Amino acid sequence: MKGKEPSAVITDGDPAMRNAISRLLPEAHDRLCAWNLLQNAQRNVGDPNFVKGFKSDLNLEDDAWVQGMYEKRHMWATSLMRGKFFGGFRTTSRCEGMHSQIGRIVRSRNSLLEFVQYFERYVNYMRWREVDADYKSVVGDAVLQTSVRELEKSAADLYTRTVFLKFRPWLIRGSVMKVASIKETSSCIIYSMYKYCKPSKLWHVAHDESMSTFRCSCQRMESFGLPCDHIIALLVHLDIDVILESLVMHRWCKTAKECMKEKCSTLGVSLWKTIDTVDVMAKHVVKLKAKRDATKGAAGDNVETPNAGFDNVKNPNVVRSKGCGTSAANRTKVKRKCTVCKMEGHNKTTCTQNKRLKVAHDDAGCAGGGDA
Repeated sequence: MKGKEPSAVITDGDPAMRNAISRLLPEAHDRLCAWNLLQNAQRNVGDPNFVKGFKSDLNLEDDAWVQGMYEKRHMWATSLMRGKFFGGFRTTSRCEGMHSQIGRIVRSRNSLLEFVQYFERYVNYMRWREVDADYKSVVGDAVLQTSVRELEKSAADLYTRTVFLKFRPWLIRGSVMKVASIKETSSCIIYSMYKYCKPSKLWHVAHDESMSTFRCSCQRMESFGLPCDHIIALLVHLDIDVILESLVMHRWCKTAKECMKEKCSTLGVSLWKTIDTVDVMAKHVVKLKAKRDATKGAAGDNVETPNAGFDNVKNPNVVRSKGCGTSAANRTKVKRKCTVCKMEGHNKTTCTQNKRLKVAHDDAGCAGGGDA
């Protein structure tokens, strides 16, 4: 990342991670994963129907977990995180999905070299998917479906195919919004927007004509990086037929890579060189062996060096048990006891007392048979 810090981080609320993020990434906004939040809510409240009735009054104002979550509402409440860019993500599903994909080809018993080889194979697969998505974005034209065809065509030419399909519903909603009032200020013009037949709820869009910038009270542009339906309605009202540069976040565009390459070439930085991880590891191994040989030659063949036996280094033992329980080395072996005499060192089959009881039982049976 060349020293660039992330602006947003999504975690499961682990205290150690939260402390590390606040200390090392003070400018990043930490958000709780929505999926983990719902799972923890159901587990802590103990009501299986809690998730369905999350918005209703369940008389949980005295619950300690609920009170703690309310104190951390700035980390999960959507209304309190408006304006913080998360790109539409609310969960850690993308990271966990990648872990699941890697887990299909990597096993716990793989050596380090095997892991790197399998990981390199997965990286190549991800690169192929990226190339395939780029191909689908540039080949063919999207079918126009809205009444604002000029804006829709501009968005289709500008955004990648995946982003365009997410943006098109906002075009549809923006085409049915109206301007309620216009107020001019010294710095901008404020337009009050409302939905068709719903004039009671208003959104305010500030437009700076000199800079051609727009800013809406919903802050969806700042949160998602795409112009909201209120801004789209204002573009229609002003007879603007293209998505203006001030409303474009280049990370969503087809030309994002080209812009990044040009920026890197200007700074003299190469971020697009493909590096084979296996080759890098092999070069490091050669350097380590050369350093070991040089150390042994300088110290003499009969002197033990810290790197002696480098070639005999093996993989660590695989831990079979999961968790933090007692290890097998420290576990005390419990001796089994006989179920007849309750003594250690034998079982009921080899128990002498059990044999005497059996002989006495057989003698009693024979005696009884003779009397009969």
